[in-house]
Amino acid sequence: MKRLFEKLNDLDALAVPLFGKMSAQHMVEHLGIIVDFSNGTLVATLLTPPEKLAGMRAFLLSDKELSQGFRSPFMPQDGTLPDLIYIDIESARIALYEKWQAFEQYFSKNPNNTFMHPFFGELNYDEWIQFHKKHFIHHLKQFGL
Repeated sequence: MKRLFEKLNDLDALAVPLFGKMSAQHMVEHLGIIVDFSNGTLVATLLTPPEKLAGMRAFLLSDKELSQGFRSPFMPQDGTLPDLIYIDIESARIALYEKWQAFEQYFSKNPNNTFMHPFFGELNYDEWIQFHKKHFIHHLKQFGL
């Protein structure tokens, strides 16, 4: 994950996405919101029907990438972008890093706990790491990183 965070430092605030509508700062803030699900700050509800959960978890644990056309239910469904939370991209990066530190600290003290992911169900530390790698790589590719 260290390398992925280093790549985020290369992200220019004015970078134009290769796909999707998010600005660079929106993307960094979006990653932070999802990290909040994995550190217990936000609580997710499972959106995947129980009969599809095994297939979703198999995808999570595979080497397959997240698809470019996926529309997050956490983004406005009318196609607009949410208001930015932080004053600039550097503040958003710092917040993301702090959220990541909270994730690492939580699981260092509670290694057997899980938190709900809205699509993949209850995830332990290793499963969250797998998800975050897929998710970060997806969005880094969005900006050609």
